[in-house]
Amino acid sequence: MYSGYNNDKLPGDFTEVKVDFFIIQGIELYVKGFFKNEVSVRSQTEEFVLNCLNWQEANPKGKLILIGNDISKGVVPVEKTDREWRDMTGLMYQRLVQVSERYDVIWYGINKQLK
Repeated sequence: MYSGYNNDKLPGDFTEVKVDFFIIQGIELYVKGFFKNEVSVRSQTEEFVLNCLNWQEANPKGKLILIGNDISKGVVPVEKTDREWRDMTGLMYQRLVQVSERYDVIWYGINKQLK
């Protein structure tokens, strides 16, 4: 398991990860880290999605589980960088949902499968 909450560094190539269950949590924090690089955030988010797809293709019986917090609720942040982070995280989630087989939302401990 890789955790953005623990500042775990993601592998450059997810296909190098040889496990039956590949779990990445704290997606929103990985997106926040994309802003520290010189490469565009949008291209980094797309690279992340492609890495996920490549891992799943290389491990057809494996399960890729992505966990992230919804940071789009509530008051819009005052700081421009925080608004951009919030927007890019939302776009990343949308892209991941598009390519996912299953999508669940957990709210107050209650699971709801949306896809």
